[in-house]
This record gives sequence, C-alpha cells and structure tokens, in this order.
Amino acid sequence: MAVMFLSRLFTKILEEKAYDRVPREELWYCMRKSGVSEKYVRVVQDMYEDSVTAVKCAVEMTDWFKVKVGLHQRSALSPFLFAVVMDRLMDEVRQESPWTMMFAEDFVNCGKISEQVKKSLETWRYTLERRGMKVSRKKETKWKGSKARNIGGGFKLFYHGVDGKRNGVGVILKEEYSKSVVKVKRVSDRVMIVKVEVEGMMINVISAYAPQVGCEMEEKERFWSESDEVVDGVHRKERLVIGADFNWHVGEGNRGDEEVMGKYGFKERNVERQMVVDFAKRMEMAVVNTYFKKKEDHRVTYKSGERCTQMDYVLCRRCNLKESVGRGQCS
Repeated sequence: MAVMFLSRLFTKILEEKAYDRVPREELWYCMRKSGVSEKYVRVVQDMYEDSVTAVKCAVEMTDWFKVKVGLHQRSALSPFLFAVVMDRLMDEVRQESPWTMMFAEDFVNCGKISEQVKKSLETWRYTLERRGMKVSRKKETKWKGSKARNIGGGFKLFYHGVDGKRNGVGVILKEEYSKSVVKVKRVSDRVMIVKVEVEGMMINVISAYAPQVGCEMEEKERFWSESDEVVDGVHRKERLVIGADFNWHVGEGNRGDEEVMGKYGFKERNVERQMVVDFAKRMEMAVVNTYFKKKEDHRVTYKSGERCTQMDYVLCRRCNLKESVGRGQCS
C-alpha cells in the first residue's frame, strides 16, 4: 500500500520580495523558453524599457529614478509573468507530486525523511539565488492544525501540528486508499494514527516523532506513554505499521535483541536506543529497517555535514514480519 510518513517534513517556503527581484533578462528568457511569441515578448519589453518610479514618504516625494529589476506592482499582467518565470525555474528542481507544490509566491516542499527536505530546499535556494531571486529564510513555516487535504498527483495528506515552528506528524495516502479511511486519531503533535480498510483488512498506520536526545525526560516519557496507548488500542488481529523519527539509533548488530531487530542497523548505539528496543519488545513488534542487508550509505536516514545516523524506522508486528521484508531477506 502506498503510504508515506511525515514528521516535521512539510515546509512552506516564501520567496523574499518575489516580484521585486525578478531580473528582466531572466523574464525575457523564460517567456521565450515557454513558447511566448516573440512579438509579445517585445511588447512586454517596450512596457518595461526606461520605466521610472518615485517613492512618496511623509515629508516629500523622491526624484524619479529608473527601475531595472522586478515586475510592475499592481499590474494585471505581473502575476502571469511571475508564473512564467517560476514555471521555467521549477523545471530544474521539479519532483513528482506531492513532494513540491507551487503557489503564488511560495511553494510547499515535502519529503520522506528530513535530509531529503533539506537537500531539496538547498536546491531551491541555489536555483533561485543564482538567478537573482531570494528565498526568505525568516518566513519558513510548517503547516499547523488538524486537517486533511488533497495535495495533487492523486495523494491526500492527513496531518497534525500545534506549533508552526516545531513538531508535527502526518500520513500521505494514495487517493484510492484515502477513500477507505475508517478513522483518524490525532493524539498529539508527536503521535497520530490512521486506520484504513483494504480488501476487508484493517491496516493501522501510525506516524510518530520522538523528542530529541536533549529534551526533558518528562516529554520523552509522555511520548512513549502516548505511543503505548495508541498501539494498545489496536486490535491484535489488525495490521499495524509505525513510521517514526525516533531521534535515537539502535545501532549495528542485534545480540540479545534478536526477537525485535535484525543485524543491519547503522554504526554505534546511543545511550537511549534501548527505549526503541524496549518499546518493540513491549509491543511485540520488529524494527523492519534492520532486516535488510544494504550498503552503509543506504541505511542512513539523516545526514548533517560529516555526521550520518539512522534514526527513522518502520516497525510492524513480529507476526507479520515476513510480509514486510519478504521471505529470504530476514537475517
């Protein structure tokens, strides 16, 4: 089933002074690239050639001066010209929906893992800034609220976030499965569950985002308590899948923990990794990622500079493990 998990991974980025920063030469280039007739390109050029403006302040009006960059404000034509420029620039970074969605002066950037979002955002910044435009770093926001919305490409997003600056979880379903949603329970901005009926089978999808290592113990305990409660509320005969950014890595090897994980984790184990393992044992689940023998860099789910870790995991019930990893692939 096509399911994607999101934890802090939907970011809305606004362009800074978008209309004011469109370079004129870039505008002519994008119009021609979009197939606009040359006679219309020249008409627009005539409109912008030697254009002047003045600024009125409380005391007086400034002298008239030439404007050599940007689109005309309050012009009915400007939104169209801006869309032409952005459509052409977007060709360089466009991804399959729903990962990138364009709006008037901003775009929404989604991803399966945080590193994917960061990489995509940097690509956007590079693409826009080398063309004379700029991404507003102060206006980056995350969606908040408890909603479901169609995001294009035949996908629907169910999400929950209380604060636009931190936390937030979500689940993306293909449209054919979104119509079969039986229940959505948003426990907190760190845990939510979506129940879907597929061919008579109940499948429960949990999206979770654990507190970082440096957070207060009270917050960590609350997260695990919420997670326990949600899992306990799922009937034993129903399928259960958890996609979580646990912010802790279970490490490589599985000595003593063979019943809940495979040998193929990533590098060292941090001091709090036992919380993930204990949760899996408590709920009779297995850490699916660790059962696949893959290249080391393919096991990484977060990278920052030289630091690589594996802290995003998918869990399922142990009795359904073979369905998740396939026969012959378990360690």
